[in-house]
Amino acid sequence: MKVKVDLSLIEPRTLFLAIIFSLIWGFKTQLDPVLPMILYDLYGYSLAEAGLAKFLLNGVWCIFVVLLFAAFFYACNQNFVAKIGSTIISAVIGNVIGFWIGYLATGICLRHLIPQLEFNPFASVSFSLTWEVGELLFYEFAAIASAFLVKEWNRKLEKVGLLAEDVKRPGKVLVVFILYVIVGVASLILAVFSVFGNLISEFMAKLKIFIVFAFLIDGVAGLAVGYGIYNGKRWGWLFAFISSITGVFTSVNSLIAYLTSGFVELFTLIAFLVALLLNLIILACLLPADTRKYFRFINFEGDQNQ
Repeated sequence: MKVKVDLSLIEPRTLFLAIIFSLIWGFKTQLDPVLPMILYDLYGYSLAEAGLAKFLLNGVWCIFVVLLFAAFFYACNQNFVAKIGSTIISAVIGNVIGFWIGYLATGICLRHLIPQLEFNPFASVSFSLTWEVGELLFYEFAAIASAFLVKEWNRKLEKVGLLAEDVKRPGKVLVVFILYVIVGVASLILAVFSVFGNLISEFMAKLKIFIVFAFLIDGVAGLAVGYGIYNGKRWGWLFAFISSITGVFTSVNSLIAYLTSGFVELFTLIAFLVALLLNLIILACLLPADTRKYFRFINFEGDQNQ
């Protein structure tokens, strides 16, 4: 079968997504170093409060990377190979344009907002452009390549006759699903109590908006992963696996740091132990062969060239 050549330069969806996400990336790159100063000088935050707010926002920023990955994954899922040339060109052009606009616009606004800031955004963007665009392209190309790999993975699964509807849901999957739903609902309830109740102390009052936002994201993410787990989505298994295995090491590190600090409170100690136990339970439910078969997270034997 003869393949026709397509010499189009731009792939519109890739260009649009690259401009949007790189514009936000430029905004964050410019704002991130001066955010504590803005909170301290303009809004009366203490240095500790400003540092904690920046920490919470960096956690929220991970959601942006997930959204970027998901957007490029689904946008390029169908026609990446057919339009591979224009997709790569569009991603590069879109990232350069979007980051340049976002970085400069934010820098100009910051200079008007805080006159004591002595920097030239037109000069500083020259130092940031290459590295930041390179990092963006890394995430985007990883998503695009993943879309192609998943398409091939699904083709192999169909070839061996392993379809999602043919695999019975193990009981261990229900355990993980229930745990994620409980965590998601609990986070959403905490977000509501943070707004209308006295859950947040006076010291943390200025951080209320950041804390509420973090609870909301955690709640929605927990319910989304729970949905993916229940319906046998590979992305649900992967997110749960990454979250639980990193959670185990984080809990162990927190326990060691807490026990060696010289100040031990029973409630905090129990909280760390419960978090560690839940992550271990989730791992134990995710890794057995029947669970991985349900999510079709499997390998293939035979000729690799088929």
